Amino acid sequence: LNTSWYIKQLRDRQPKVEIHYQDQFIDSVLTDSAEQDLYRRYWPEPQFVALAGMEFEVRDFAGYKILRIQDEMVLKIIDWNNWKKPIHFALTVPASNRVGVDPYLAAAGMVVTLRPDKHPPVEVQHIENLLHEVFQLRGLRDPAVYKDENTINLLKNYRAIFAQLAGHYEGAKQVGDLLRLAEWGEAHLQLNWHAFYLMAQRLEALEQLAQAAVYMEKAGYLLVKAMATDPAATYENLVTIADTYTTATANHNGPSASTAKQFAWIHNPQMATSVWPPAYRRSAKPKRGCA
Repeated sequence: LNTSWYIKQLRDRQPKVEIHYQDQFIDSVLTDSAEQDLYRRYWPEPQFVALAGMEFEVRDFAGYKILRIQDEMVLKIIDWNNWKKPIHFALTVPASNRVGVDPYLAAAGMVVTLRPDKHPPVEVQHIENLLHEVFQLRGLRDPAVYKDENTINLLKNYRAIFAQLAGHYEGAKQVGDLLRLAEWGEAHLQLNWHAFYLMAQRLEALEQLAQAAVYMEKAGYLLVKAMATDPAATYENLVTIADTYTTATANHNGPSASTAKQFAWIHNPQMATSVWPPAYRRSAKPKRGCA
């Protein structure tokens, strides 16, 4: 939305976006770099804007006390459209490119959708339908299927959808649905230690301590495997996982001898030498909370 040709394309090609700017204005004013044309987008400090029945704060997201062309276009499209068509932002669009409308966005799968009321709920039925009926998810867990770095990063969006639904189930205290989603995620997605840790926390919050311990254990072993590539896979976070795991098992009618020893090696310097560099291990101080 920062280029004249793309703005015209959105305006003129199906499915057309309602844009009222004419070619001459787009070429000679909107996208021009003359001082007087830049000044019309001058935005020295955050201001509240009222559009289409909403009110939200718009900041200078670029840091130059000026709205970008894309900022003006998003604001104008919201105003011109006035709820005639749905407006979506892809999950890959950062908050800084959404002009401050986040309080009006509802999680809806691979997109967040603009809604007229603040803090709209997660669109649960739509996401469930996408996960179980629409997305095929073939080959995501198959190491024989080649995935370049860009593809790997894009596939993380499936984990984001998984997290959206898991967060809703936790808030609604839908334990059965959360457990089924966890099983589905393990079967279909390439979940990392972060995902298992968060799922364990959700289950612990719902007092499902036995299941929480299972996922916390998986998080710990995946963290160890990821320590060479993930900056958050630290000794401190591993200790946090181990302590949380021990607490969860202890609170569930006491841990068995085998479960009590699952993470004992983490606190044993001699056992830890096989996975942690000595210099780092000496300086590490356990901290609460995983990154």
